[in-house]
Amino acid sequence: QFNRWFGGNGKGPDEVRMLKTVAGAGAVLWVLLGFYRVEQAEEAVVFRFGKFHSSQTAGLHWSPRLIDRVQKVNIQRIEQMPLNATMITADANIVDINLSVQYRIADARQYLLRVSDPEAALLHATESALRHVVGGSRMTQILNEGRATLARDIQPRLQAYLASYECGVQVTGVNVL
Repeated sequence: QFNRWFGGNGKGPDEVRMLKTVAGAGAVLWVLLGFYRVEQAEEAVVFRFGKFHSSQTAGLHWSPRLIDRVQKVNIQRIEQMPLNATMITADANIVDINLSVQYRIADARQYLLRVSDPEAALLHATESALRHVVGGSRMTQILNEGRATLARDIQPRLQAYLASYECGVQVTGVNVL
């Protein structure tokens, strides 16, 4: 039957031994290529056949190539997102506000799976929180009480929005420029 599948006059013992050697070397190579390392600041999300399988923390891990896909996310790096916005206050004045949101990825699984574009979700949530705080304040409050009060009021509202979206982002600071 071997002859029918591969054609020819049949395989001798040397050819069979060579095929076994090549298959064994391929299997060893497949196993060796499956090792990966997750750094201390990272979290790895493992997808098996495209579906979530597990999350891995720092260390050396193994996953079968072509079956699993590993995506690493830095969960300790602090990112910044700037926002320039023109808002209307409660007393119908227009203010230009420049702020910067500092954030980090708190949950890699949510960050990769829950929202298609977490940065866009953060931007829209920031605009919404800013609009709510500025829209409920008078121009004199914004100018007199200053940036610190505005940032202090925006951050918890922004974090509540992000928690309801389950996008895996944690706000570490809001700076009004």
